Amino acid sequence: MRLKDLQKRYLRQQRWVETRRATLGTELAEAQARVAAIQHKLDVLKSPSWIDFLVKPLAEALAKRFKDRELELLGPFGMGSKVPVWLRKKGTQGVEDILGFEVCPGDLDKAELRVVDTATDTGRYQPGTIGEMNGFNHPEETVPPSAGPAWFKKRLA
Repeated sequence: MRLKDLQKRYLRQQRWVETRRATLGTELAEAQARVAAIQHKLDVLKSPSWIDFLVKPLAEALAKRFKDRELELLGPFGMGSKVPVWLRKKGTQGVEDILGFEVCPGDLDKAELRVVDTATDTGRYQPGTIGEMNGFNHPEETVPPSAGPAWFKKRLA
């Protein structure tokens, strides 16, 4: 066996490794591009809005029962993401012309909605505290899955 025979064998193996390395590099770049595309899809994927999917349709159905009123959805406000649902007398601006209630999210993994009892003040949080300013002195009631416009109509104040 001569050195030149060994050199040929070595150089052939070296070319194969270089070719294989280039092929794997190309495959890796393509895979990274696919991962980047998937990551982008994941980054722009938005959770559904609980207001758009739960509150707004129920409020609109309720508003149809009050022909003399206009629907106003406000918020969400504060740490509790409270959403006032107002039915204001058409053509008026006064607070006294509003029928309404307040909702907030429950366990959104279960699509739960809660109604806030704004008429009750538990006094749990002192005036001026974060809890009091965010409405946490008002108890909440989970809205039953069977609730429709009639259920909410009973809670109008």
